[in-house]
Amino acid sequence: MNINTTFLGPGTLNDPSSRRIQTAIDTASTGWIALPLEGTDAAFEVSLERLSPRKTARTDTPASSAPDWGNVFFNLSAADGAVHIEDMARVADAAMRDAKNRLDAAFSAAGIRSSPAVNLSFDLGGQLCFEAHPQKEQILSLFRENPELERNVRTAMCLKENAVSWQKAELYTEMYQTAYRLKGKAAAQTVSKIFLSLGHPRTTFRYDSSGFTASFNGQAEQEYLAGVRDALGRWVA
Repeated sequence: MNINTTFLGPGTLNDPSSRRIQTAIDTASTGWIALPLEGTDAAFEVSLERLSPRKTARTDTPASSAPDWGNVFFNLSAADGAVHIEDMARVADAAMRDAKNRLDAAFSAAGIRSSPAVNLSFDLGGQLCFEAHPQKEQILSLFRENPELERNVRTAMCLKENAVSWQKAELYTEMYQTAYRLKGKAAAQTVSKIFLSLGHPRTTFRYDSSGFTASFNGQAEQEYLAGVRDALGRWVA
């Protein structure tokens, strides 16, 4: 299938990142998904098949032309043998947009409102948690009876967390190398200590009529990453 602006956002789709993602889509087969490890910037990978509950008779969410984003994410090295952080971020964003479309369709079919917003997160056991909502029981029932929707939303959430963790690690590598080059080993070690002190952000997800978005320690993605850059960068300037 050919990627398009519905999933990857505006652009010519002839740029190197889009071509790499297209190759990942075309060659993806079986896949893996990374689940977050609480308190770290690491993750462990498990088979996507193991995350898929047994199918039930209910199929409220219409079939989608979207690829399996989990498979694509873990096949991003197919084009040139390297994994590019930019590609990870774009695929995670595409998965979030796809999940939003599916949630729109499923909520509408079930008569569930997205106002007030639905707030989701993972618990320590990796299960989806829903905060208080006037229709929480209906939402829980919807996810229990529609495992494909649950799988899609879970995959999007995991990919977003992974993509941000990799962007954070990329910032650390950049700042560590710059500190070492400009100020020496002691400054680079300080950058490492600061990075470790930042810990793993508390990640929450919000679905409403405007979209399906993630927050990291209560901040939007780019705001959180800018804060990481500022915290590490003060030892480089």
